[in-house]
Amino acid sequence: MSPPRAIHDQIAHAAAERAEGAVRIPHDGRDTGTLRLAPGLADASFHQRDDSAAQTAVRTAAAAFGRAVRHPSPDALAHLDALWAETGAVTIADALIERIRGEALAPEAAANVARSLARRSPHPSSVKLAIVLLGYYGTADDLPLLSLLARWPELTLFATVAAAKLAPDPHRAVYAIARGWGGWGRVQEIRRLWGAIDPDIRDWLLRDGHRKMMADEIAAECAEIGGLFEALARPTLDEPMLDSLTGLIGNLVHPDSGIGYFEEPGGAQAVADYLRHLSASPLTVLRRFLTVDAMRQALHAEQRNPAPPVGWTDADLRSLAAAAADYLARPHWRSVAEGLSVSEDPSDFWQACRVGAACGLDVWLWRYERLIDGRGEDWLELMQTDDPARVERLLDVARARFDLTAIGSAPGLEKSFAPHVAQDDALATLVQELDRFPGTGWDLVRIALFGRLMRARYMALRTLERWGADRWPADAVEALLEARAREPDAELAARIDEVLGRSGR
Repeated sequence: MSPPRAIHDQIAHAAAERAEGAVRIPHDGRDTGTLRLAPGLADASFHQRDDSAAQTAVRTAAAAFGRAVRHPSPDALAHLDALWAETGAVTIADALIERIRGEALAPEAAANVARSLARRSPHPSSVKLAIVLLGYYGTADDLPLLSLLARWPELTLFATVAAAKLAPDPHRAVYAIARGWGGWGRVQEIRRLWGAIDPDIRDWLLRDGHRKMMADEIAAECAEIGGLFEALARPTLDEPMLDSLTGLIGNLVHPDSGIGYFEEPGGAQAVADYLRHLSASPLTVLRRFLTVDAMRQALHAEQRNPAPPVGWTDADLRSLAAAAADYLARPHWRSVAEGLSVSEDPSDFWQACRVGAACGLDVWLWRYERLIDGRGEDWLELMQTDDPARVERLLDVARARFDLTAIGSAPGLEKSFAPHVAQDDALATLVQELDRFPGTGWDLVRIALFGRLMRARYMALRTLERWGADRWPADAVEALLEARAREPDAELAARIDEVLGRSGR
């Protein structure tokens, strides 16, 4: 059997096939340690007596590193790698690194060992520790290595922190890594850009920093570091920037509770500036409608509060809500939504439905057409109707399309959302929404009661309970008793007992 391939080489191979962003690699899953760098973690975990098992592991791991630095050899490096991987050294990283830093080690020699482990080890925990040690002993010449290792999500945080320690300009180093990232990797990197004044970084945060996944996690950071209020105060904005800011602002306001990020001095002027830029633009972008509609709702929510936000006046809230309403009342929005209702792009169609509904269009028919021809599966959205005839049309589609025999074949312990139970999930969604239509679709509710998916059974019970026992079908109690006898989950069985008990039958 060939030896496991170095993590570095796996990342390099994957990166050669993908220009930017996260890469996936095959790696030895036996190493599951994680480096804990959160503030205060060392205090919580490692302030123990020196003869504890943890401190013994720290001494052993640090001694192995010291030997590899003072007496470098392939055998010493292999021993260090195996020890760190076997002991899960990353779980004691804080204490280990403090001990290593207390050793009188030659920085260049220590960097060479860390560099070698980072390039050669097949064990994620060893590579993580090597990266952290490079942050202490390495040089700016190690930045390309760290940038490459950062491409694998398991190492992104460690490589970013180390790069920031070594770079002449820490913010530029983090920025260089963050530009190619989405998801949690980008979240972690952007949170290390606080204090950045570089115009390129600030511009990127407003234009693109918030756009690759997890936008709600980093919207406020992008706005604050990027200088959102300053950008909005400019006389003009180019259309791409205006669209980017629209996406950012959409994650900063809360339609149900308030104006969110803008609840501070200068916020009212920033909202006014945003509406000014939109009003001056000739473009009709549905995303802009949705953001302004959210802002309008947020402004109305603020008006219901006892007092306006700090730096705002009641007149600000009224005038800006009116300006938002004027923008939304423009007649072209209906035609734009209707035009995009035939788009094959799911995002365009979703926005068309949202805008169309806000403009009073009957978007239910758009969704139903896509359901019938197989281009959509918007069961939940389609069930948001008060029309019993439309509900019956949906139930008929489900009866014809779903394998109801298989769905109700045997109660299982699977919960939800796996691809092979997509029909089960869809049925659970339908049954969930039938709680507003007592007696309707009892045949489907009964099948869900015996469904192989736990979520389906929960929804069937919930719907029966909300119908009320006085409106149950004649065979509902018999079905519940049978479901109780077949139920494999103790918690769900107890739930059936509760429903039966409250029914008085």
